[in-house]
Amino acid sequence: DYGIESFRDESHELVNAARRRLLELTRLQAPLPEGRQWYGPMVIVPLPANADTETGHGHIDPLQRTLQREFGIETPVTTLHEHRYIRISCHLYNTVADIDHLVGAVAESLGG
Repeated sequence: DYGIESFRDESHELVNAARRRLLELTRLQAPLPEGRQWYGPMVIVPLPANADTETGHGHIDPLQRTLQREFGIETPVTTLHEHRYIRISCHLYNTVADIDHLVGAVAESLGG
């Protein structure tokens, strides 16, 4: 029997795996501690600054566009208080392969 707690556990586990791997890739510090009390199936992960990126309402971060066009990944890349973040969210249909695809795409796009 699959219930809401199973969904919460599995989606958090996937989002946490993505979070850990992206933090390892960027070597940046997370804005929140790890744990379900801080985030569930959605989390933001810091990204390196990009001085060439115009931010704010109506501006799409080049990384967001690259992830969408070149890798088929739909996820927001935003700037908040002059810090750049990618939002990761997982649902019932996401798998470890999706996380692998995301991390590989971010790594390639950031040049790492």
